[in-house]
Amino acid sequence: MEYRRKKSKEVKAAIAGMSGWEQSVVRTVERRLKTGDVYGTVTHVSRSGMSRRIKLYVIHQGEIRNVSWVARDIAGLRQNGRTGELVVGGCGMDMVWHTWDIVAAALGKSWCGFYTAL
Repeated sequence: MEYRRKKSKEVKAAIAGMSGWEQSVVRTVERRLKTGDVYGTVTHVSRSGMSRRIKLYVIHQGEIRNVSWVARDIAGLRQNGRTGELVVGGCGMDMVWHTWDIVAAALGKSWCGFYTAL
């Protein structure tokens, strides 16, 4: 795996260190995970097919927002330094679902398991 699952204390500390706006985005992500109103898109697949670059989105304050940084900060996923996309390894399954599942687990939330691909 390309990430190290953060402990609950680390996640809480990461959220506490965020600005008020960032914390409101994290709360929106938590709410949207319950309803399945989360979105994602695969922007690039490696030549070998063993990794993908993914962007995650939610609707926050009436606008579609890229929340890939939440997965980076909360779940410890790796982010491409040039494009800001999450880099997720693996194949043979829905990698966007897998990424949202990692985020939900890091937040300690159960989620409905549905999302919309953009």
